[in-house]
Amino acid sequence: MWFQRISNYFGAYVITEVLRELGADVIDGGNQMEVIDVLDLAEEYGVEDITVSVHNGQAYDYAKLMVDLAEKRGKHYNFYMGGYLLSFLGEDCKEPVDVTKEIQAMGVKTSVSVEDLLEQLAAR
Repeated sequence: MWFQRISNYFGAYVITEVLRELGADVIDGGNQMEVIDVLDLAEEYGVEDITVSVHNGQAYDYAKLMVDLAEKRGKHYNFYMGGYLLSFLGEDCKEPVDVTKEIQAMGVKTSVSVEDLLEQLAAR
């Protein structure tokens, strides 16, 4: 849907510009990246902080794959995830549910706003 692409892009643009304005060196990997490509990009640029926004109902699986793949590679990253953190959990799940707590239990920091993300990054 074109509106979703625009709003996803706009959200990423806002976060990128705010972080750059505050002096961060931001590497924008683009939209709809596979986890392996995100971690490859982080390794290529020596990035420790990885921020991902999800709006596709696959938040839990994406977060789990990020954490598992980083662990398998022997790498430590500070993962931050924002957006609508929804997923289908279990075979009987007919609608996506909020998986924020499950993602936080994996060690991924979650945020609902740019301000939340900035506070978390500042506390590092």
